[in-house]
Amino acid sequence: MLYQGDLNDTFCMALAEAQAIGVPEVVQPIGSTVERVIDQVTEFIAPGRAAFAEGAICLLTDDTLWQCMHEAALATGRRWTWEDAAAAFERLIPAPTESHR
Repeated sequence: MLYQGDLNDTFCMALAEAQAIGVPEVVQPIGSTVERVIDQVTEFIAPGRAAFAEGAICLLTDDTLWQCMHEAALATGRRWTWEDAAAAFERLIPAPTESHR
């Protein structure tokens, strides 16, 4: 997947869906894209047009690289569970204090 990013995209659902089915990605470090990817493992983070084009060419011409990133993307997507998401969300909520009980 080639994704240049969007400053207003706070979740990058397209990247999450691509990872879930093991599609390697080339992304630019815009918005929350860098929070979803592991550079050089599941995707390429490409800071600029030339790097973006180079990452795309690498993935499109190197079947072994694509397969390795495919497997890593699948493993990464399966590692994040609903329990993990709930725990991360709960960490964002401050613990109640005596004055708020």
